[in-house]
Amino acid sequence: MIDKTVRELNRLVEAREINITELAEQYIAEIHQHNGHYQAIATFSETSFRLLSETADQMLQSGEARGPLHGIPILIDDLIDVANLRTSYGCEAYSDHVPDVESIVVRRLRDAGALFPGKASTSELGLILEEEEDRFICRSAWGDDFVSGGGTSGVMVGTFKNFAAAAIAVDVGGNVLLPAAFNGMFALVPSYGRIAHTPIYSRGLMFASVALITKDVADSAFLMNIVAEHSEVDPLSVRMPSANYMAAIERPTRGLSVALTNALWNAPCDDDHRSAISRIEKSLKSTDCKVEYKRPPIRETIDAWRTIQCANLHVSHGHQQQQNPDKFGTIAAEWIAQGAQTSALEYIEAQKRIYGLRLILREFFTSFDVLIVSAAGCVPFKYGTVPSNLQAEDNLTGWQDYASMCNIAAVSGFPTANLPVGLSKEGLPICVIAIAKPGDEDLLLSLCAILEDSTTEQK
Repeated sequence: MIDKTVRELNRLVEAREINITELAEQYIAEIHQHNGHYQAIATFSETSFRLLSETADQMLQSGEARGPLHGIPILIDDLIDVANLRTSYGCEAYSDHVPDVESIVVRRLRDAGALFPGKASTSELGLILEEEEDRFICRSAWGDDFVSGGGTSGVMVGTFKNFAAAAIAVDVGGNVLLPAAFNGMFALVPSYGRIAHTPIYSRGLMFASVALITKDVADSAFLMNIVAEHSEVDPLSVRMPSANYMAAIERPTRGLSVALTNALWNAPCDDDHRSAISRIEKSLKSTDCKVEYKRPPIRETIDAWRTIQCANLHVSHGHQQQQNPDKFGTIAAEWIAQGAQTSALEYIEAQKRIYGLRLILREFFTSFDVLIVSAAGCVPFKYGTVPSNLQAEDNLTGWQDYASMCNIAAVSGFPTANLPVGLSKEGLPICVIAIAKPGDEDLLLSLCAILEDSTTEQK
């Protein structure tokens, strides 16, 4: 039962063909059996999860289901505040932090009936970097020897391993897209402001977008119908025309103009990803899409993003780090220190770089509806190694190569999806990211659904 999608569980609940308490016990058993190994869940609220599932069962039997997610477990990234549930942001300095209030998106999920088994492991302060030796995040869904992608890998592994039916996370520069690619999970990062989220961990506020991690494209569409709504409480929430996302995934894609590229901005893709892009080209042409190999004339943005994030880290956590230096990892401490040295001019120049990226992409999307590119240019690789197509000494110094496209997509603020499109010869996930114009989540989901179906047929 725990391997079912959100939509399947919704149908079973509505038909009263499922016992929510028994369902919760299955998830609890799965977490007990496997989380000790994978460490995908940082805070497991077992008692609360069990009690709330019993209450949800009683409400269902009384005909009082709260909404479309009644009794369905959703895993929450540890960067997102949940009231009365420990939220540490992946940092030892905040290990005792229990928020009094919660993010708007969490409240909307709760109002729709969702249950929260716990908080997922995340890299310290949401940094995109791969794990440090003293700040381990979680094991990869594809083998203990493989990198998990850092960032919000806990929600990826937790959903993949059926610790919950779906998950939400916050992307502040690629820390959702990269681990989604390395764990073979579908992840939707909507336009900035499409999903209201304040209050949320403030370090990455200007780059933060709530992401949906689901077992297939349609589940993300299902969740978008619940959480994608403007809120006056969130100053960054944007008023956009509403859409029926479930209806959108059935929409024909004939006539869409799609740009493809089989290389990252600063490194070539491996053969597996080049082949995947070629297969996508054939699939899109078979649905009468207009396809062209083209990429926007942009530079990588990691240096500019890092300048801004370091400054934000210093403002938000510098005082705490000075008081408790032993409770911060090496990389977080280095970024905080760099932020202390960042001048106002450097900060402004970095902002101009990001703004310039968005202008270039807006111009690019006057000619195209969607851009599709390899997510990381390589399949998951083992610790201590680096893919041959990336010219770097190791996976830590080389992260700017394999994370470049994820970072560009994330800081652009344009809606982006990470989509698994097959397996390599070694049986590892191949993923691409698709980017659309702001507000075009419905179109993006429609195209991803087509590609998902074609990938399933190829299998």
